[in-house]
Amino acid sequence: MSGFALTPPEPVVHIADDDKGRSYTPEPCARAIVWRLSTIITPETMWEPCVGGGAFIRCARDAWPGIHVFASDIDPDAPGLLMSGASVVADARRVPPWMPINLAITNPPFGKAVGQDVTVAIIANARNVSDVCAMLVPLDYLTQTGLEPHVRECSLVAPMLPRPFPHERGMVLLVWDKRHTGPCVHEQLRWKVPT
Repeated sequence: MSGFALTPPEPVVHIADDDKGRSYTPEPCARAIVWRLSTIITPETMWEPCVGGGAFIRCARDAWPGIHVFASDIDPDAPGLLMSGASVVADARRVPPWMPINLAITNPPFGKAVGQDVTVAIIANARNVSDVCAMLVPLDYLTQTGLEPHVRECSLVAPMLPRPFPHERGMVLLVWDKRHTGPCVHEQLRWKVPT
């Protein structure tokens, strides 16, 4: 069967002038993040709160075959909703996952389309329900008042090199691990070989 695919193809990463502010995580960037997380956790369950194009789901299934995935997105047209074992169209600030969650991972919405308070509320909810929470956020969010208490509790802070989105000034991976007892690790995470 030529052309048959079990999962939808990777969508366009950034939808210019989109009223919902969609910027889907590039799959190579998601792969680097999942690889880094695989040194911290081998999850049985995962929640992708803002699934978008589904890059984290594709990469997680490659890294951890058999992982149980729950996905949500406020956008009913998000392609990633079709990739999980269980999904719901819902606001990630409030939706409780349907199972115990080892890993919550997403690139939450950010920018003028949603407001920083929405991003912070999604992070707070994901941290609350998971053992390990990984969020890809704009670098300048590290200095924002609402996110500051969360940043102080990170176990890993890793700026992404190079910038995953040309229109965004820079992105950083923030990780919270409820099992982590040492100091926060600071490192750079290169997801793309320089050309």
